[in-house]
Amino acid sequence: MPATPTDKSTAPSDSDPQQDAAKLLDSDTSATPYGVQALPDGEVSCEYHGPGAMISICSKSAVTWVCQKAGNADFERITANFASAISRRLKVDLSQLRERIPEPPQAVAWSYCQAYFNSGSGLWFQSLNQAAFEARLASHFRDDSPGIGHDPSWYALRNIVYATGCRSLKSKQVSADSHDMQRQSWSYFCNAMSVYTDLLFSHTGLSSVQALTLMSAFIEGIACPSLEFMLSSSALRLAESKGLHRGLSSTCLEKTTDIQAASHTWWAIYTHHCVIVARSGRSLQIDDNAITCPLPTQHPGDSWSQHATIIAMAKHARILASVIKTLNVIRASRSMSATTFTMIQELDDRLREWRSGFPSFVQMDPLPAGVALPKGVHQEHCLYLVYSYYATLIQIHSIVMSPWNAVYQDSATLDPSLRPQIFRSASIVAEASRKIIAQLRHMTVGLGTLKWAVLVYPMIAMIHLFIYILDNPSLPSVDADISIMHEAAAHFSFLEYRLGKVLSLPFPRDLANLIRVVVADHRESSSLRVTGMECGSFDLEPGFEGQQNDLPELGNLETADWDALIPWEEVLDGLDGCDM
Repeated sequence: MPATPTDKSTAPSDSDPQQDAAKLLDSDTSATPYGVQALPDGEVSCEYHGPGAMISICSKSAVTWVCQKAGNADFERITANFASAISRRLKVDLSQLRERIPEPPQAVAWSYCQAYFNSGSGLWFQSLNQAAFEARLASHFRDDSPGIGHDPSWYALRNIVYATGCRSLKSKQVSADSHDMQRQSWSYFCNAMSVYTDLLFSHTGLSSVQALTLMSAFIEGIACPSLEFMLSSSALRLAESKGLHRGLSSTCLEKTTDIQAASHTWWAIYTHHCVIVARSGRSLQIDDNAITCPLPTQHPGDSWSQHATIIAMAKHARILASVIKTLNVIRASRSMSATTFTMIQELDDRLREWRSGFPSFVQMDPLPAGVALPKGVHQEHCLYLVYSYYATLIQIHSIVMSPWNAVYQDSATLDPSLRPQIFRSASIVAEASRKIIAQLRHMTVGLGTLKWAVLVYPMIAMIHLFIYILDNPSLPSVDADISIMHEAAAHFSFLEYRLGKVLSLPFPRDLANLIRVVVADHRESSSLRVTGMECGSFDLEPGFEGQQNDLPELGNLETADWDALIPWEEVLDGLDGCDM
């Protein structure tokens, strides 16, 4: 990946920021804004992102803390631009989802089908049985019954397979027009979305749940708008309404293969939903105690390695659900005590125990492309497990590491003995962030690349490394960490270049340049005292004496200020006069 130079200034785009900002709600798949759909006077449209979300750095409390700590008010403009860039990818123009295109000819349909099953596209388990699907597709073509007919779930299912297979197949063609590929695959997705209401509210079987599951997985592509929270939540609710979370028996399903498919489908939905909830800072849609569905059994023909990967994903989802619930309890307390760190350590121990059970072929170090993996296992599966480990470490420990959090704010009465534990958690977060960014060196980027791999987790890592440096500008690790941040910024610059108009993110470059300037100013304004503190790593002992942070006063911020609840109108105000 070429190292894209970063500079202090960000070149303005050709677009008018005020016009772009006025069109945040609805955009097409190439991120070219449509006209916003007018809302009634007085009605406010907001998008909520809770603690831990990538965009939570845009919360009022975070911006206030960074501006005061950095002594630079420019961060408010930077986050306003970032909120704009992310916001326009959160919704789509309604007319797109109502349009239908003809289904592909039989030969093309079969090529898409094969591409779907051969590419490892079903990352969230193999919830769709290949033999059963192909038999049904063959019957469909024999009957010569194109269109929705009387089975909208089958219509949605085959079209989402076409969409995923089309994207996978065409992404491998050197001469393929990437945007044409995206338009074609997106059109098949819209075919499936056109019967979304039917899937939820008509009499349907397991196929409707599988269709929604695959739709929420498809939308994870980097070129797609971020609709995965609503799709995964809908899939989970539909699955729960059909009892999949309880583990269906032979009284409901006729064949053992049907029971296997139901189990795989449930765990695919649940796993994806937990991941989406964690990275958006929102609430789980189901109580873990209500789940009695056993972990998936091995499909005939699946390798042990493939099954081991599936089980690891499912077990991580259970841990992630516990993390979400426990952190909510800590946040509700709005204070920090020894009990807080006991709860954090219990989560940390459970996560590390899960990590120790990884199959041997899952390497924590960056895995170069082309490395041989066991049958049925793809590089994305290994990367998912590695990212899951580091991202969950960040989530567990960042609750006491982010100084703008309500949990941190009672600094006047904070027990001094807790400060080393705070610094230990910060060091764990920083090291996990470094590890995620290191994975980017071997990343291949295309329109079919998954957004969690090249956007969400790398951005979360970069933001937390920024916070760590800003709060600890005298550490010996600072220069190396600034270099890592510029490496991440180069990745995002390449991502912009590779995707063209799909994505525009000057935020990482601005963040890397800002921290470099802040550290330089810090060194100029004070004599650097070498404290002997070494670069934080995640096996620091709990008794490590970290520095005591002098927190700036944040004023009387309300609880809601810790979240990024962003009304579109405030985004517009924040963008006045800003370059995009």
